[in-house]
Amino acid sequence: MANSTTQFGGFLTNVGIAQQANTAVLGLPWNITHMLIGDAGGEPSQTPDPTPKPTQTALVRQVYRAQLNALYQSPADPGVLVAELVLPPETGGWWIRELALEDANGNFIAVAKPAPSYKPLLAQGSGRTQTIRMHVVFGNLANVTLKIDPSIVLATRDYVDKAREAAELYARNQLKAHLEAADPHPQYLRRADAGKDVGPLAWLGSATGTANALALKLSNSESVLKAYAAGQRFQFRASATNTGAVTAGINGLAAVAVKKPGDSGLVDLVGGDIRADALYDLNYDGTYFQLGGGVGASKAFERFSFEASVDQTVFSCVHTVGSTIVLRNGREITDYLSDGEKVTLRSPCTMGDAVEILAFAAFRSVDGYSKAEVQALLKTASALPVGSMLPFPRGVVPAGFIEIDGSLQKNATYPDLAAYLGGAFNKSNDPEGYFRLPDTRGEFLRGWDHGRGVDSGRTIGSWAGDTLLDHHHAVISADAGTGRMPYEANVAGSASGNLGATAMAAGSSVLHATLVSSVFGPTVAKGGTETRPRSLAVMWCVKAWNAPVNQGQIDIAALVEELTALRSSTPLGAILPFPKAEVPAGYLELDGSLQSAATYPDLATYLGMTYNTGSEPAGYFRLPDYRGEFLRGWDHGRGVDAGRAIGSQQNGSLQTLDSTNITPTVTGLYNATITPESSARAAFGLDLANPVNYPSASYAGVTGTAGTLAAEGQNFGVTRPRNLAVMWCIKAWSAPVNQGMADVAALIAEAKALTKASATVGEARGVRMDIVSASGTATVQADELVVKNALGGLGWSVPNVSVSLNLGTVGAGGMNTGTAPANGYVALYVLYNPQARTSAAIAVNASKDVAAEVFAGPWPSGGFSASALVAVVPTDGAGRMLPVVVRGRLAAPLPTQPYLGAAAVNMAPVSLAGSVPPNAVSAEGLFSVRSSQAGAISIELYATSSANGIKRNTATIPANGASSIMFEGLPLVTRQLMYMTTVNQTQGTPEYSVYITGYRI
Repeated sequence: MANSTTQFGGFLTNVGIAQQANTAVLGLPWNITHMLIGDAGGEPSQTPDPTPKPTQTALVRQVYRAQLNALYQSPADPGVLVAELVLPPETGGWWIRELALEDANGNFIAVAKPAPSYKPLLAQGSGRTQTIRMHVVFGNLANVTLKIDPSIVLATRDYVDKAREAAELYARNQLKAHLEAADPHPQYLRRADAGKDVGPLAWLGSATGTANALALKLSNSESVLKAYAAGQRFQFRASATNTGAVTAGINGLAAVAVKKPGDSGLVDLVGGDIRADALYDLNYDGTYFQLGGGVGASKAFERFSFEASVDQTVFSCVHTVGSTIVLRNGREITDYLSDGEKVTLRSPCTMGDAVEILAFAAFRSVDGYSKAEVQALLKTASALPVGSMLPFPRGVVPAGFIEIDGSLQKNATYPDLAAYLGGAFNKSNDPEGYFRLPDTRGEFLRGWDHGRGVDSGRTIGSWAGDTLLDHHHAVISADAGTGRMPYEANVAGSASGNLGATAMAAGSSVLHATLVSSVFGPTVAKGGTETRPRSLAVMWCVKAWNAPVNQGQIDIAALVEELTALRSSTPLGAILPFPKAEVPAGYLELDGSLQSAATYPDLATYLGMTYNTGSEPAGYFRLPDYRGEFLRGWDHGRGVDAGRAIGSQQNGSLQTLDSTNITPTVTGLYNATITPESSARAAFGLDLANPVNYPSASYAGVTGTAGTLAAEGQNFGVTRPRNLAVMWCIKAWSAPVNQGMADVAALIAEAKALTKASATVGEARGVRMDIVSASGTATVQADELVVKNALGGLGWSVPNVSVSLNLGTVGAGGMNTGTAPANGYVALYVLYNPQARTSAAIAVNASKDVAAEVFAGPWPSGGFSASALVAVVPTDGAGRMLPVVVRGRLAAPLPTQPYLGAAAVNMAPVSLAGSVPPNAVSAEGLFSVRSSQAGAISIELYATSSANGIKRNTATIPANGASSIMFEGLPLVTRQLMYMTTVNQTQGTPEYSVYITGYRI
């Protein structure tokens, strides 16, 4: 057994010595990887102590083998190698009496004898982490690799302490070298190099010199600019508006011309390109300064740059609220407030912070949209409502439309259109679940009279046959032989009257005059099968559904393709009338003109060469010419106007005239004493008949032969109905697709249509209003409020709302109509004008009915079209608003007591009409119980008579004691009504009371 004379230690085995020599000679690394532990056969009291030998190749009895946790040179002796192995608590159950090392090849290279120790197991009641260090004399450690697999390292405290000391020393040395370095941060731009670098803008401050000859200077005294170099970038604030070409000189260097992009390269500036107080960029290209930024005549944004002072938070800059990007030291930040005049950072700046504000005219809608929000918006986006009728110049029905052909359609397939049309056009035998379309094929459309008296007695959608205005035709002549008509040259004497026969012989008495030769009417009846104006055949279609709602034939799986086709709610190729001679953006007048297919590719694809005449150059298509034309529904197989192709032209005609008619007898149209003939046609309400359009038309002659129309149309005209002149235009492109004359800068206006249709009206942040005493005036405020238009469709997110209200006035800022109710409630709305971006408050009497979430009108002046309900508050006997605190949808007025009694009741209704308005959806307050005797007593409040939504106050109280409990969120399923049950087990006189302290709308 070991005693005070026993020697411990370790050394290399013969195998180890050989391996060391071999790796040293060959210059190979020697990796020592494992430690072996043995118990030398058993307990020290029962087996002899082991004696290490150089010739050993194994331990007497090995009990454990593991990778080393550490291997390092002994700090005390450079020739000694220290190998460490950490034994975790769960390892053990044996004696440690012999040690050995192995290299990576499994060679038994060193052996040692430690002082005997026992490594217990946790199950034995003693667990510890034990570190075994084996010191081996190597002599030369040059080729020994002191590297341990980091995955098995378990550091000892001593190791950690030494590692910490080494790390601290290294850090101190690195910091010292960093502080002493001439340029410790070479990766960053030095201020002195700002003017020479192509990176960040160098700030020049406000310009001096003149408006057209700018004198500029680097504002930082450390900056140096020895010469201009391509790629240099500067920024300055203009002091005056230029009047012509501009030059700029920086830091006393030569003045350089300032240019801007033109159609064929860089061009000189013109007056107004630089405006006073705006910020501009100068980018040197090696020859000129190119101007950037600013808010010139065609600019869309303004850049503001600041160098902050200590704790500065407010930066003045005129901007559009919600359309700013704020950068702090080059990074975009969002924790700021803006009010159109200044930007206020929530976190104060430190000295020298660079704050840059990009203010766009309308760069983005207030509140940016995520992809999900835009998709939700598209689900309901269509400015063309279901039921709208449009004409199309080709026989192709666009997505979202159905031809109006009198057919039956399923309600389930087109639920929106079915709801709109109902059974207005159904026949008695149509099956259940179907609706019938009207039939516009071959028909002209006429505006519904609707009480005007022009076409009275008709219901909308009713059909009327063709007819001819009651009339007669006269032959009038002043003197025989001097008239202009053929008849007049053959009449002796003068008279007037109706022509009595188709053919009259010479010498006959006609109109109290004598014919000197025979007169003949037309040999055949002239005219068509109906009275009609000239027309063009179009296909009338009705808007049936709005994609991507799953109606009609749209497949949800093809949503992406459908949305691409439906970029605009008015489909490409649709024809619309306009009451002014101004062609709206996205449209072209249908004037028969040539258009480039490259300019309007979608319209060119839709129309093809349908209306080309054959003389068009390649790459061009022709529009149809609708000027002066009526549109008629394409027959499309109905048989009313058969044989016509869609888009074909049709001449005007008269109803067939039978020459045997007696009342009146009609053989043609004859000239009246009204001259010239154009005046006569106007008197009859006729259009000029172009002979080219009527090559076979004839009129009655005097020799038995028919004459043909002359250049001025003789006495013929073209029938027309009553009408209004409009300009027919075709949908040519859908912005923001870059076709036609859509200006990219105009996309700002397009962005205004991207409104919060997916948000809920009334959604808000920070709605607040405080009234401390009864008052007719108040101020409603909100950090952000979602408003929608009167139909609840388009929505806007309005920031920084603050509107005043005076119930003593009518209109915006007061009551909508009349006076404020006494002892009632008023609903408060915020109105919004999306174009002017202005807001106002308005109040509505909400004492008896639930106020809608969107203002129902009448709308006051000011261009308001969107609104949101923000609060409903009580009024006193004078119509003033009672004291109240409004926070979000919660209103907290002075407490009211809707119930006080002693009766035992079971599910009794309790009216809250004097405590909450009809708009209240829940109530909160306090309910209490009291009794003259000790015992158990309770009061319970319910949302319904079925005991739903219970609020309970059950207590055991002493004599004359009480129990009061606050409650909140009691749903008001029935307006202004709750239910109550009381139970008294005290044998004394009870008292039950309920107070309402607030409500939510």
